[in-house]
Amino acid sequence: MSRIAGMLAAGFVLLLAALGSAGPASAQAPDATCTTLTNFVAATQPNLPQPIDATTEVTELVADCDARVLLFVLRYTLPADQLPPTAFEDARSAFLIGACQQGIAADTGWTLAGEFRAPDGTATARFDTTAADCTAVAAAAPGQLAEYVANVAAAFPAPLVMDDTLEIAAARADGATLVLMVHLSGALPDAETIRADLAERLVPVLCTTSQVTALFRVGAGLGITVVDDAGREALSFPLDGPTCEALLAFAGPQPEVDAAALAALCTNADAVVADMQAALPLVNDDGTETVAVAFDCPSGTLTLSAVFTGPVDLFAGPALADREAFHDVQHCALDALAPGLGVAVVTEVRGADGALLATLTTTPPECDFITPAMVADALPRLSPDALAAELAEIVAINTPGLPARISDTLSLVGMFNGPAVLVVFYQLEGTLVPEQITAFAERVRTQILSADCADPNQLQLLRAGASFAYRYSDPNQNALFTVTIAGADCGIR
Repeated sequence: MSRIAGMLAAGFVLLLAALGSAGPASAQAPDATCTTLTNFVAATQPNLPQPIDATTEVTELVADCDARVLLFVLRYTLPADQLPPTAFEDARSAFLIGACQQGIAADTGWTLAGEFRAPDGTATARFDTTAADCTAVAAAAPGQLAEYVANVAAAFPAPLVMDDTLEIAAARADGATLVLMVHLSGALPDAETIRADLAERLVPVLCTTSQVTALFRVGAGLGITVVDDAGREALSFPLDGPTCEALLAFAGPQPEVDAAALAALCTNADAVVADMQAALPLVNDDGTETVAVAFDCPSGTLTLSAVFTGPVDLFAGPALADREAFHDVQHCALDALAPGLGVAVVTEVRGADGALLATLTTTPPECDFITPAMVADALPRLSPDALAAELAEIVAINTPGLPARISDTLSLVGMFNGPAVLVVFYQLEGTLVPEQITAFAERVRTQILSADCADPNQLQLLRAGASFAYRYSDPNQNALFTVTIAGADCGIR
């Protein structure tokens, strides 16, 4: 997928996920969808324009109830003659896949329209997506669908170790099907035993991820290929929505925690629960408010009670998969509850009338699927001006205390920033011979990359388009090497 198509797909996912599904209009409530989308536009418009990346921004949303059209107005910040020759064709593909991935057109019966404009406001192209387009997306746009699957495969966090004997070794695209290569260690049993094993250890996690849900929604498929230690194929089978539901129902219970581990778990969780309880009520970024928390020691389950006071249809529907993914990111990577304490985190979300809207669940195995890119997507998007301000603030806060010794052999001696770059200067003590510099630089890069991709603050900056340059010099201020980190290094597109 081209850079422009990729950025459009990512940008629409953000906006459409916030919208969710208004639910199909009915004879009893013909204006329900209109009211829901009008309220959404009214709440979103004050936050526009919103950049998708450095060259495109969403400037306006319009809900036309008479025509049943939700219009996204986007503006290129580059003149048309500076865009790639296939820019508008790629944009159409991205808009189609992005809109259908969220399922809004199918559930509301409305048309989602994207109007693209030049920097001077002149309309350059308009793309409409209807429920019929989404129903036939696989047949009508096989090239776009294959391209979408290829991008999902490229972004999949493989190799991914699930446990001592189970690993997702690779992900590849086979047309409109995402194929996961699963490596099982040791002697492999018969096919039915392998299926039962994967139904217990892999499928419950895989089938509940937002990436897999989105694949099924746009008509793409998912396949599993099992290989042994020698790389020989032992079993291949497809997964689809109904198959996932059946296998999830078949999956057996998770192993019980031993008594000592459970006792330590309860001690740690009690402290966390006490701190959380003292901070309630807590307003969350997803429009909910957490009002109560409880921990059940025997089952190792932390239960949060939350209230959503907005229109019910904005919480449920296709957007629920994105809310589930955000729940995993929040409690695996941002709050670090599920992996840190080994607990299941359950959030029961109720409407203003007390009716249960959804139950969101995060378990430790699901945390294996959390990538830096998913964490970045869960954080508020910074505009170019906000990014520049954040980088300037980092330099302003840290510079007065420089130089600062980091270790016996390393000092932080300077920093400066540009609108989208942060440069950090380090000085090494001692001398490196030329033969040592390359190997040392690789080790430093590995350490820095690991730290930056695990830090939500850094990921938010990288997602906004920042890059970090770490420059190392010797005691005489002679340059040794520079480590540069950009969003793509953490899987952020």
